[in-house]
Amino acid sequence: MYGERFSICVALGALLLATEASAQGAEKVGWEPAYSSVCSPCDLDQKRLTGWHLDSGQFQHSKFTGANLRSVSAQEANFSGADLTAANLVDAKLNGAHFEDATLDQAKMQRVSATGLNATGARLIGANLRAAKFVGATFRDADLSGASAIDAVFATASLRGARAEKTNFSRANFNGANLTNASFLGANLENATFLDAQLGGADFSGALSLETANFTGACISTSTRLPPAITIPDCPPAPLAAILD
Repeated sequence: MYGERFSICVALGALLLATEASAQGAEKVGWEPAYSSVCSPCDLDQKRLTGWHLDSGQFQHSKFTGANLRSVSAQEANFSGADLTAANLVDAKLNGAHFEDATLDQAKMQRVSATGLNATGARLIGANLRAAKFVGATFRDADLSGASAIDAVFATASLRGARAEKTNFSRANFNGANLTNASFLGANLENATFLDAQLGGADFSGALSLETANFTGACISTSTRLPPAITIPDCPPAPLAAILD
């Protein structure tokens, strides 16, 4: 197993060297690198992987600090525990990808397509998530504090227990999302929408522009923290399966 992993990483390294060498030349290479096997863990810090196809690849605990992954396709890929601090993932396709316990602090993730992404326990502190699409994604216990998520879509996503303190969610879409016990302390929620969202136990203390947000159909619990001027009905009793989840 170790020998197979080593040979795969050597092959990926050789492909990286060829790609970087071609990038230095005047002539543009007419092919797109693809890699969808096991490279766990690999050191890909600062590497240029623009446009690569990494669908279903296994990159658990790999290092991508400062790597350029712009426009990559990494659908169903596994980045669990990986370090993508300050990585460039602009316009990436991450549908169904796994980022459990991954580090994405200061990552650039504008306009990513990440339907069904799983980022449970991940860190996205200070990340740029502008216009990203996280429909049905999971950010349970994740930390999005200080991120910029202007125009981002979290419809039907789960952010149970997530921290999003001082995050900019201007015009963000949380329709149908589960925000139970999430913290929006000091977040900017200007014109955000929470249609039919579950807000039980969520903390909106100090949130900015909360009066401009749309909470039609949303529900809260007795532990939800909201300004007195904003009234939202209580959620119905949760099924036992939901309580145990």
